[in-house]
Amino acid sequence: MVEAVLPFTEPASPHLLGLLATSTADLSGGAVNVSDPTTLSIGSGLTPGVDIANSASATGLNDSGAENADPDTAVTTTLTGAPGYTVVFDLFIANEGSGPDNFALAVFANAAATTDLPDGWSVAFIALDGTPITATGRLDAGNVFAYQARVTIDPNAADGATQSVFFQASSFDTGVSDIKQDAVSVSATPAITLTPDQFGQIAACGRKEHLHTLRNSGGTSESVTLTTVSQSALASEIRLPTSVLSGGPATYQDVDLLAPGDPVAVLSSGSWATVSLVTDGSGGLAIPLAPGDETRIMARILASCGAAPGTVDVLILEAETLDGDAQARVTDTTTVANARLDITKLGALDTSCLGGADTAFDDARVQAGPGDCVIWQSALKNAGVESVCDVTARDAAPAFTSIFGSVLITQQPNPGTGLCNVNGNEFACTLGNSIDNDGDSTDENHCLRGGEEAQVQFSVSIE
Repeated sequence: MVEAVLPFTEPASPHLLGLLATSTADLSGGAVNVSDPTTLSIGSGLTPGVDIANSASATGLNDSGAENADPDTAVTTTLTGAPGYTVVFDLFIANEGSGPDNFALAVFANAAATTDLPDGWSVAFIALDGTPITATGRLDAGNVFAYQARVTIDPNAADGATQSVFFQASSFDTGVSDIKQDAVSVSATPAITLTPDQFGQIAACGRKEHLHTLRNSGGTSESVTLTTVSQSALASEIRLPTSVLSGGPATYQDVDLLAPGDPVAVLSSGSWATVSLVTDGSGGLAIPLAPGDETRIMARILASCGAAPGTVDVLILEAETLDGDAQARVTDTTTVANARLDITKLGALDTSCLGGADTAFDDARVQAGPGDCVIWQSALKNAGVESVCDVTARDAAPAFTSIFGSVLITQQPNPGTGLCNVNGNEFACTLGNSIDNDGDSTDENHCLRGGEEAQVQFSVSIE
């Protein structure tokens, strides 16, 4: 065997290697040793590449190097915060090379990556499970790594100042790198955001829940009220998270059943905890948020049993500071339909891959380490009144994991004719039964009648 290692800077043209085998002694008694030459041709080596952006859907990200997403020549994202507070940038690194790589994370004050941020500013890179990191770890070709950069503003920063921050990803092994430009605006002025606008379907007699993020994006501590400005066709409840479980908001309660002093879950400096609701001064309540703090708002839409299919409901929800200095609105659009398929995915930790859940199934992120497994449980429910057919659940093991054991249909309506087809780290499970859904005397396959539910469970092991 001949092993050739080419540097990543080697030109892509083929390389010829001459190989000669020669005997050291002629055991037949002859005086001349024998030899034989051959030539090996080595093709082009792996090509490295990396791209970094604020969004997984940024134009040019993970396109094999065709276009640079979020270049360093202009600011992509500007976040506002008060002196001494922390703002959080979402970041995504794509390995656009043709082989695996490992990228170090860094931040600078200039595009040339030669100047550190000024004294008093600090940055922490955090994985999505809350773990501090300094690198992506092994990232296979075509994979994208998501993380956060938490930038703490200098407590002595001047009001109105703007600080450019350049986030860099650079390879330990190949030397390739990419850098992008963002900015932090220092402001003591109030500002709040309420995002995103939501769209969905609802069945008659049913309900649909839209989640929103309310964030204090200004530089002053504020108490924020919520008001339903208008709703066109259906009814609704505005609900707040009142407890924290597994590092995220858990139980939600109708605001009409809450009072000042009751708990509300708030994300502050990267950690969820409960704080007390306060009075709005006129018999209602408000959510206290320090600069950079955020919480979740659930708009639960309720349809009467007589709601006609095709009805479109538009809900406008407004958040406002008590002094009226900042407002934000969000719009939820919900359409009444006869058929609706909902999916819920829950996860639980299986330490050391022993085959059973060690924690309760929960929809928060599951924290696990190398050698552990995570059991995922996906439930599909026909929340409408009409049957839906050709129901298929598809999923895949994410980067740095592989499917462990069997993919199982743990629940489906009797007799249950669904099957699972596993292809490497991806699978597709057909669910339900055969019925004549449209009355043409021919059965449709894999159908769920109104109210029926099916459930799929699979496990992934972590490298």
